[in-house]
Amino acid sequence: MDEKLLAIVYETVASCSAAPVPPNIGRDEDIIAKEIMDSMTLLQTAVMLQERFGILIDEADLVPQNFRSLGSMCGFLERMGAHA
Repeated sequence: MDEKLLAIVYETVASCSAAPVPPNIGRDEDIIAKEIMDSMTLLQTAVMLQERFGILIDEADLVPQNFRSLGSMCGFLERMGAHA
């Protein structure tokens, strides 16, 4: 996994979330269960990632599996062709 992409995803989630995002959060920690990512944060994060990477995130892709952790978001972005 691209560490630069991971850093961008972390910064994006941190800027969208009302809850603090620990700087040492693991890439596979469930940020939904930790209440860092809620439905509004997911939408805001998706919009910011679309703009940052010039990709289109379809409504069908706005599912917890793609946004459950920093790592799952990175994997999703890589599948969408995003490059840091």
